[in-house]
Amino acid sequence: MSRLPPSNVSNMPVPESHTKTLEIEVLRQITDALHRAADRGDRTESKLDDIGNILHKVDNRLTVIENNSLDREVERNRVSIANLDKRVLYLEASNLRREGAMGIVEWGVKNWPAIIGFFILIAIILEVTGQINIGVRR
Repeated sequence: MSRLPPSNVSNMPVPESHTKTLEIEVLRQITDALHRAADRGDRTESKLDDIGNILHKVDNRLTVIENNSLDREVERNRVSIANLDKRVLYLEASNLRREGAMGIVEWGVKNWPAIIGFFILIAIILEVTGQINIGVRR
C-alpha cells in the first residue's frame, strides 16, 4: 500500500471505531476500483473480440479475392497455353514440310545420275516405240 502524504495533524491517537471505518472505506474504494478495472477489462475484451471477428471477416474476404484472382489467372494461363499449343503445332508442321522438301532435294542430289539415266531410258523407249520423235534417228 502507498503511504499517505504527511499532514499537519499531530500524532493523536485515533479511536478504534474510526480506524475500522477508515479501513472499511479504503477496502470499499479498492473494491470499487477493481470493479471499474474489471468493467474496463470486460469492455476491452469485448472490443478485442469484435476486432478479432472483424479481422476474421477481412481474412475471409481476402481469401475470396485471392481465389477469384487465382481463378482469373488460371483461366488466362489456360488460354495462353492453348494459344502456345496452336503455335507449336503450326511450327512443327512447318518444320516437317521443310524437312520433307529438303529430303527430296537431298535425295535428288544423291541420285541425280540415276534420275537422268531413268529419263534417258524412258525417252529411248518412247522413241523406239514411236510415241515421241526426238530426232535422233539416223
